[in-house]
Amino acid sequence: MLDDFSTKLAAARKRGSPEDTAIKDESIPALVSILQKLGYYVNSVADGKLSVLLSSGFPTNAPATTSLAPFAVQDVRLSDTNQSGQARLNFVKQPRVRVYEYCYRKVGTPEEPWSDRITTTSSRNNIIAPLEPGHYYEVRVRAVNSKGAGDWSNTAKLLVR
Repeated sequence: MLDDFSTKLAAARKRGSPEDTAIKDESIPALVSILQKLGYYVNSVADGKLSVLLSSGFPTNAPATTSLAPFAVQDVRLSDTNQSGQARLNFVKQPRVRVYEYCYRKVGTPEEPWSDRITTTSSRNNIIAPLEPGHYYEVRVRAVNSKGAGDWSNTAKLLVR
């Protein structure tokens, strides 16, 4: 089937007539079907063994670059901003992570509940507002990738002005 298609492709490229192109195009579905069946057969015979798949001559998909959930986010920092009732959140960016979640709460006794999770793609200059001036707030962050969410970071604390 592949040799047949290659011959028809060469003819269509050489002469370029509408008939040659139509003949070539009509042979594509049969070639695709037989290659899909061959791929299925190779996968079933290989039974998950990479060495057998590689010896088949079929290209394999590259292994996933992200195979684990991300690590806990490091160096979480809260800092003051120019406006009262706000805090700036910064933390260390992780490789191959595009989304982070954070939540915050007022520090008190008894412990306040955490806020809803807030999603960000930036590890710098995240503004948390509105906050009540004169109270301590703490924040925690976690990284999220296609394998799941990492552990929550250690908390950072700030007295809001």
